[in-house]
Amino acid sequence: MHRYRIELKGFKASRKTLSRWGLLLTAWVLATIPPVMGNEVTTAPQSGAHEFQKILKLVGSSPTGAWLIEQAKVKFALPEASDLDRLFVWSRVSKTDAVLTRQFDQQTGEEVRTREVVIYLRHHDRFEDTVLDLAHELTHATFSPSWDPYDPDLDVITYVKNGIEGLGGEADALMTECQVGAELKILDGVSKTRCTRYGLADSRPRRMIASVSASISEGGDLSAIKQRVVNEFYQVGSEFGRLGRLLGPRVSELTHLTKQPSELISSTGGASYPLSLYSEYEELNRIACVNTKRRKSQVMMQKKERKVGSVSRASGELASIEELLRKRCEDGFRL
Repeated sequence: MHRYRIELKGFKASRKTLSRWGLLLTAWVLATIPPVMGNEVTTAPQSGAHEFQKILKLVGSSPTGAWLIEQAKVKFALPEASDLDRLFVWSRVSKTDAVLTRQFDQQTGEEVRTREVVIYLRHHDRFEDTVLDLAHELTHATFSPSWDPYDPDLDVITYVKNGIEGLGGEADALMTECQVGAELKILDGVSKTRCTRYGLADSRPRRMIASVSASISEGGDLSAIKQRVVNEFYQVGSEFGRLGRLLGPRVSELTHLTKQPSELISSTGGASYPLSLYSEYEELNRIACVNTKRRKSQVMMQKKERKVGSVSRASGELASIEELLRKRCEDGFRL
């Protein structure tokens, strides 16, 4: 789902005197199977690369899929569409992992961030369902979240909203999946019922990845379509009370949250998207706090030993660290 299971990637100095640690951000496809824990990488049903290229080729034969693949090529600086197989791994569940790594030069204190993306793809019994999964996951992979996991002001409400409503979030990924399926005429069963409900089961041309405020196109008012999709993601059924207890008064800021039964469940979390995103934020925040405390110890030691390029730089970084720890770590995570 979009987005995010978080894991600690590591914290160590390299031979180039760079210290690093990472956050693992995960985007999962809609659940039609029981929850699966972990990546559980599997072997491909046939030749992995060959099978993936067949799927990618079919996605690219639709107008929306072709546009999406071009965006992905630009995003990942790949010369050919076929090179997208570098991002791909077969798995028991379809999802997208993004490892955000921060590297610090121990001499100057300068920071460099990198983001490594892996698309895990489940092989369905019906080939066309795997095609839909790839369109969904490629949307997540190509359009990054807009937030900074180390932002002192990042709170759980922002996290949940961006995960569902933001660019490349769950609503965008589902709409793109529906549009690609409609253009290829491969929607069937649950996917056809769902996409028909949103008004996305026909093959009229639409630009799917667009902001709500500017998404009126030839195919109709996409802002209205996206709102229907967003509303369904906020249907949490019996989890409504639990979210209220977890979020307190701020639950009212999730204005689309309803007690209607959940239609969309995360494939690994086994819960509604708002609750799954809450749990992901909780884990993200835990890792951010662990990493930040470690970074604080390192900067203080370097400052004491005068290994940092300038005392003022170290002092400035310590002020930012203290702000994050105060707002997100001292009294539990920021609501």
